[in-house]
Amino acid sequence: MLMGGGLSPRHIGRCTFCITPYMNAAPSKDGAMKIEIKRIGNSDGLILPRELMQRLDLKRGQFLHLVELAGGGFQALPYDPDFEKTIEIADQGMDEYRDTLSALAK
Repeated sequence: MLMGGGLSPRHIGRCTFCITPYMNAAPSKDGAMKIEIKRIGNSDGLILPRELMQRLDLKRGQFLHLVELAGGGFQALPYDPDFEKTIEIADQGMDEYRDTLSALAK
């Protein structure tokens, strides 16, 4: 099941897109579009418009890696085992230095 939404402002040579809970307009100037979470069998999913799939070169059955965004929502990237390992290492570092990072964020 693919998930996706409006184009992320960071489109750096990779197929990147981003979902936030505030996307209300059907295709707007900034690429935001309204999509609905629908029941698909015993699960829930998002139906991506064909035009978006083509623009982002997404294929049915392709795996995506989801990253939660600080302001709510998530960013979806094409699945890449190297990227997943990088995220795991970053998560370990953030867990280990959680107190330091919290203090620096103030």
